[in-house]
Amino acid sequence: MKIRIWREEQLKDIALIIKQRVKKGDLVIFSGELGAGKTTLIKYICSLYGIDPDRVKSPSFSIQNIYPGPTMRVNHYDLYRVADIDDLELLNLFEDMEDALTLIEWGSKFIDVLGCHCTLMVSMGYLEGSVQGREIIIGKGGKEG
Repeated sequence: MKIRIWREEQLKDIALIIKQRVKKGDLVIFSGELGAGKTTLIKYICSLYGIDPDRVKSPSFSIQNIYPGPTMRVNHYDLYRVADIDDLELLNLFEDMEDALTLIEWGSKFIDVLGCHCTLMVSMGYLEGSVQGREIIIGKGGKEG
């Protein structure tokens, strides 16, 4: 599914589309350029699970943020600074996935490892010649079932 948006508020609609396609135990990988809106989209997704969007911050330096919500816990990872597979394994993200929705920014760096666990892939990019316009592609991941 390919969607073009022109305003940040339209990410709320994208968040709803993603929520309708995932459940507890699923993993979603977000990719795209710096500043494309990955964290902002994740804020909107978290808000749909009753999590205060003001609490949702990019885990660029902490690498992982956990957001307990009234209906679902959301695990939010940013793998931009994770250098290799050994560092990825230290995060224990596979152990924490079963009882939460796991959202991973920059997860495409480790697609060989994460791909078979991934329910959805979300790619975000700037529309050519536009500061605000974005193209968002939502595709199936490699997880069966």
